[in-house]
Amino acid sequence: MKGGYRDDPEGEGTTPPVEDEEFERQLEDIDLPDSALSRLHSRTTATTAVKSKVRRFFLPCFVVVVVIIVISVAAVSTKRSKQLQQRDADLAAAPQKADSSDAHSAYTSTSNSNSNSKSSSFRGPKDDQIGQIVEFTVANLDLASHPDIDHCTYIQAHKMECSPTTNNNITTNNNKTPNNSTQTKKFRIQLRPSWAPLGVQRFRDLTSDDFWRDVRVFRVVDDFVSQFGLSNSPSVQKKWNDLGPIPDDDPVVGTNYRGTVTFATSGPNSRTTQIFINTANNYFLDEQGFGPIGEVLPAGFGYGGMEVVDAFYGGYGERPDQGRIREQGGEYLEGNFPKLSYFVKAEFVE
Repeated sequence: MKGGYRDDPEGEGTTPPVEDEEFERQLEDIDLPDSALSRLHSRTTATTAVKSKVRRFFLPCFVVVVVIIVISVAAVSTKRSKQLQQRDADLAAAPQKADSSDAHSAYTSTSNSNSNSKSSSFRGPKDDQIGQIVEFTVANLDLASHPDIDHCTYIQAHKMECSPTTNNNITTNNNKTPNNSTQTKKFRIQLRPSWAPLGVQRFRDLTSDDFWRDVRVFRVVDDFVSQFGLSNSPSVQKKWNDLGPIPDDDPVVGTNYRGTVTFATSGPNSRTTQIFINTANNYFLDEQGFGPIGEVLPAGFGYGGMEVVDAFYGGYGERPDQGRIREQGGEYLEGNFPKLSYFVKAEFVE
């Protein structure tokens, strides 16, 4: 009888499972009629046949699923590799100033020339500069913590020259210069439509609508980002929220090195009004879909560079609540976080 069982009619092998052999031995020790033993053996054979059919069905299915997963992963990897190659080609095409100490640096100012200072990279594809440069005037800067902000940063034809001042000051009604806390500084953002055309257009729309006036830099994380983009007026913020988010610029072309300007998001296709400036090289953000739309320009005559961004007040860290900013605007921020840096104005420059 054992011989009949081992000859698997389904061709699935000639050795029964261990538990079936034990079952056979137990049957031999039981004094049962031949008819009962025959029925038990029939059921055992049927069960084994069902198991064999189940294995034959699910094994190919499992193999197919594994193959599909492998193909999908390979396709995504290939697509991302092409995107990175295209980004590197775009960046390589940008004019760069050779520097033996930093191949990525295209300018250096006295405010960041020592080895312990932060440096900025100015690179990227050429874009039409007409209507693509926005100058921000900032107040409430933390000048006490950044005494080097007024060092010579005027650059002329790749040569360092000194300018007596790089920014203007707000004056009081009696035309006296106020203390440092109310001085203003300027910096400029060069928009890059070739990196992110949809993002650049939204930024231009916000600028044309005078959205940035009185906007606070509500989130400053050292060596990471400085974030802004919630209006001081709840009604203005609601207006832009009602317009809805803009689609992502896919693929990500630029890269989040120090000085680049990028929309904050809450997920895919969720860009609205919030912006951050990278104050460190945050390359890992590229893989997360954060595509830069521009970069802070090097300091020039009448305006500063990243040294102004570095002077944004950061004493509150991440304490300001975004929900309350949307609902209460300036009333909430001025009452609870009066030292936050803010924009007096932002305007296009030729």
